[in-house]
Amino acid sequence: MKLIDKYLFRELLGPFVFAVAAFVAVSIGAAFFVIADLISKYNAPWYFAGQLILLRLPMILVPVIPMSMLLATLLTFGKLSSNSEITAMKSGGMSFQRIMLPVIALGIIVSLVSFATSQFVTPWSSKQYDYIEKALIKKEKTANVSLTDNVVLKGSIDGNKNNYMVLYAKNYNSNDRTLHGVTVEEFSENKLLRVMASETANYVGGNWQLKHCNIYNLNSKNAFDKKEFVNLPLTKKPELVVADQKDPEQMELSELKAVYDALKTEGSPDYSKFETELFNRSAIPFAGVIFAIIGAPLGMQSNRSSSSVGLGISLVVILLYYAIYSFMLTLGRGGVINGFIAAWSPNIIGMLFGAILIFRARKK
Repeated sequence: MKLIDKYLFRELLGPFVFAVAAFVAVSIGAAFFVIADLISKYNAPWYFAGQLILLRLPMILVPVIPMSMLLATLLTFGKLSSNSEITAMKSGGMSFQRIMLPVIALGIIVSLVSFATSQFVTPWSSKQYDYIEKALIKKEKTANVSLTDNVVLKGSIDGNKNNYMVLYAKNYNSNDRTLHGVTVEEFSENKLLRVMASETANYVGGNWQLKHCNIYNLNSKNAFDKKEFVNLPLTKKPELVVADQKDPEQMELSELKAVYDALKTEGSPDYSKFETELFNRSAIPFAGVIFAIIGAPLGMQSNRSSSSVGLGISLVVILLYYAIYSFMLTLGRGGVINGFIAAWSPNIIGMLFGAILIFRARKK
């Protein structure tokens, strides 16, 4: 790495750390009032507030890291421009594209950090946050974040809509992919024919299978029967059991992809929401590179060298970016546009805007 690259890295790093700390402090301050109100409302111990804030931190960092990259580049290149250091670099034979290399490199690094946080830390912290809020503070019954309560599955028999089964389960455990406390009602010509009860049901060979099943026949002399296994004509995949009840933001990338694939295979319109979230996992972290490309040429303007103006410009750019992002994400989740376009269009627009700014800066 050349001396100039090390210098630019060092100049960028200080404002970046400052921006992260500032944005995180503001976000935590806003979150603290909500958490404090929750603690006081349910008369819960105050140490829960500290736990919730720490668990909230990864969720805050994912959007804060790209925003901090924008402010850091604006402040750094505003300072370099006002001190004529950019002019000196160009006089030494460096093109503006070459000056931008360490900026883009740092943007890629912070984007990878943001991406890793969103994939491996945020889903876990979000689950734990909900667990503390619902189970420990509000004292709701469901204390296990892997459980989905009150599951209902329905399926026809031999394609006849008048012959069908309805399965009721106390809960579904996503860890072992098992339904617990299962009751199945079988209807023929819309009349209840039999009731089956089992402690557990597992997904085997494309169908749900009851284990150690007790069968109560309502229209037979042999009113009671017992079978080791009973295969049901219910084909809904385990991934879809929690698709309507679990927040996509709490899913790990592999789980999110599995639900998306299952919904798309079934042709369910709900797959749009998961498709958009799937692409959104990479879109927001990658904004760090986009903001770096936009911030550097904007900061070069001599009349924008002050910190206050740099902060103002960064806020305007951030607001515009997230306004477009929110609008496109709503369209994507509603199935109006493709999930990739919904999640990535703000980055594509930002990339084009940044390319225009770099082209203009190169000519100066």
